[in-house]
Amino acid sequence: LRATLTAIRAMSQLRGTHNASSHLDLLVFPELSVHPSDIRHLMNFARSQKTIIVAGMTYERVVAGDALVNSALWVIPTWSKSLGLQVRTLRQGKGNLAPQEAADFGSVVRGFRPAQLLVGYEWSNNTADRPMWLTAAICYDATDLGLASGLRDQSDVLIIPALNRDVQTFDQMASALHYHMYQLVVIANNGQFGGSNAYAPYAERFDSQVFHM
Repeated sequence: LRATLTAIRAMSQLRGTHNASSHLDLLVFPELSVHPSDIRHLMNFARSQKTIIVAGMTYERVVAGDALVNSALWVIPTWSKSLGLQVRTLRQGKGNLAPQEAADFGSVVRGFRPAQLLVGYEWSNNTADRPMWLTAAICYDATDLGLASGLRDQSDVLIIPALNRDVQTFDQMASALHYHMYQLVVIANNGQFGGSNAYAPYAERFDSQVFHM
């Protein structure tokens, strides 16, 4: 992970030589991609680069003696006059295990989503401007249409850390969700399968597909 973050930092610096707007606002790691012992690397990166990170964590026991859970960690740099630069962490759980996940690990892993987090991104220096509200759904949770409907008027960006072989279905889902929710939808899938993408609610498809890998 440290090597990956070093490469990302170098790419950002290279981009800065060609583009004045080189700041990396958001970094997303796929589902089950970061080990808890590596969180310190995420926090150091968030602190030095002023970047919000959403990282899919490997299975972890968040309550002592309880089952393992699938979750993502928000790593959020914040600034205040009294405390200076702080890095906060928040955990977004995955409530709906994928069918294969439940079949393989259901005896030791349970669904866990006590809350749906909304993170306000202060994008403007004008205090009159509302924050951009970010939220996340881990892989199979994004197929929960009740969750999508509930978030439609609450969030501006839906982030989906994924570990999904069925790339075509998730492509279609992202394409549908960005219109249904009328917001930017970003999927970061495991590189083994590809299918990471982002869609924004523009009329023309060549505008709405922000990127696809």
